[in-house]
Amino acid sequence: MDGTFSSFMNVLQHCPSVKVISLEGNPLPDQSYHKLISDDLGLVHISLRNNQINDEGARLISQALQSLKITNKHLATLVLSYNHITDLGAGYIAQQAEAPEVSNPLLEQAEFRDGKVFLPGNKVLINLNLSRNRVTEEGLRSFLAAMETQVRETKVTSGARTHTGLLRLSLGKNKFPAECSTFVQIQEIMVSRDPIYKSPRSSVDEQVM
Repeated sequence: MDGTFSSFMNVLQHCPSVKVISLEGNPLPDQSYHKLISDDLGLVHISLRNNQINDEGARLISQALQSLKITNKHLATLVLSYNHITDLGAGYIAQQAEAPEVSNPLLEQAEFRDGKVFLPGNKVLINLNLSRNRVTEEGLRSFLAAMETQVRETKVTSGARTHTGLLRLSLGKNKFPAECSTFVQIQEIMVSRDPIYKSPRSSVDEQVM
């Protein structure tokens, strides 16, 4: 399968009109899905459901997210549901902890304005789905911290009043109860950011996508 994936990537490099990729139910031993997250490809929607992506795969995906340039205006949706990502992998995606690059893949690089440092929200990725993995409340805390930071640092576009940064974060059906306080706090943050908010029942239905 890895050889086939390499051939697929070679073809994809020559197909700039391709904007949506759904690679689902195709486990790759070397966890090389991160190669799809690239400034060179211009993909808008990437779905990697049910691929047995583990924490190493999550780490590679996190690094790929961080490598996207500020000028990238493409990738908007990343679906990682129905995989094997635990708290460790969730931490990689929510907040890169490896020194010296202590940064957050949900945030862009620092900007300097009026002598101050700002961390504007990621202007590209707006929808991240990690439902039905193996994340516990411990992993949720990483996402809560990431979103609290993003809320403080993201801006509201003048006139349109549209949030930059992550607008939808799906974490349901993981290894924590629905009434988990950390999960509830994340939901409250996301409700205020999601321009197309759905009721809890609709959100649960969406998690299976």
